[in-house]
Amino acid sequence: MRVLYVVHTTSNDGSTISFLNMVGGLHALGVDIVVAGPTPKEYFIDKINQIGARYYSICIAESVYPTTASNHLMVFLRIINLIRRKIKSYSDILRVVRVEHPNIIHTNVGTIHEGLAVAKRFKIPHIWHVREYQRKDSKWSPFPSLSYLKKKFKDSNVVAISKGLICYYSLENNPRAIVIYNGISSETSENVIWPRDNHFISASRISEEKKIDDMIRAFSLFYADHRDYRLVIFGDGNDMYVNALKDLTKQLNCEEGVEWRGYSNNVMEYMRRATGLIVASYNEGFGRMTAEACIAGCLVIGRNSGGTKEIIEQTGGFLFDSVEELYQDMVTLSKYTMNDYIRVSSSAQKVAINSFSIDNNVRSIMELYHNIIG
Repeated sequence: MRVLYVVHTTSNDGSTISFLNMVGGLHALGVDIVVAGPTPKEYFIDKINQIGARYYSICIAESVYPTTASNHLMVFLRIINLIRRKIKSYSDILRVVRVEHPNIIHTNVGTIHEGLAVAKRFKIPHIWHVREYQRKDSKWSPFPSLSYLKKKFKDSNVVAISKGLICYYSLENNPRAIVIYNGISSETSENVIWPRDNHFISASRISEEKKIDDMIRAFSLFYADHRDYRLVIFGDGNDMYVNALKDLTKQLNCEEGVEWRGYSNNVMEYMRRATGLIVASYNEGFGRMTAEACIAGCLVIGRNSGGTKEIIEQTGGFLFDSVEELYQDMVTLSKYTMNDYIRVSSSAQKVAINSFSIDNNVRSIMELYHNIIG
């Protein structure tokens, strides 16, 4: 079986890591992997080469436009450029299909439409892997409209990474739309470390939609009575925005309690010892860090929305709707005894290992492929 995957990014982020975990497992089961996407980053192409896959650099057109832009002329020009790129993207994917003759085209994100168009032309089954809310999480509107995108999804097999995405795109009654959670880890052992470090951590891209400002506000309330604790923030972001957040810590008198660690590829080791992970963003499509924390035996305080809510409702943890509730959850968690912490986190760890393993993800995708091609 040969599958062509169309990807929108090769950056070392959550969707890319999930994709590489998936295709690595599928290759081990005998799937011939072909990938098409933008000019690849070194990390990505190294991984692709390791599994013996073939990579084609093509034009990628993400069919979205900004919802917050005030300059209508700029939006118009962006749409014209998008249409031009969509034509080129279609042509490039067409070229790859003519060379590789895949059995299935699997588009790895909901913002790329050309994979479906080419699949229809060649009468090849198509899978759309929906990982994002678009408008709700990144403030980008589907082009040309959300209703058009929903109609397109109904013309394809859809894999959503959470039940929330199925509901958002009105796919509840579509028999060709299923939920397959991302494969996070291959770990099967259960182990919770005690004692915990007096650290709450955040691990994500540092940008407005991640609501790190809410996290800092809650921590400033907590820090007033817990000077021995630290809020450790992992991740990179726009320098201007990061500096604005640092200014906020000064204004709220918690600057000395907040540590900025930048990007790290070893966050899971910090999770194994931290008091808790905080996830403050509103509309996570899945919530990779939430699942990773549970697998690492770290309790999560997460926003009561999106994929974060969906995971915590399965594993256990803390859900909040406001800065005040986040603060109260931090206080509660800081008072946990060894027995309290191990009891709750062990239960969450067991559920996460069973639900979010790479093996389960790969097995489910492989089953879908066999069902599609009969």
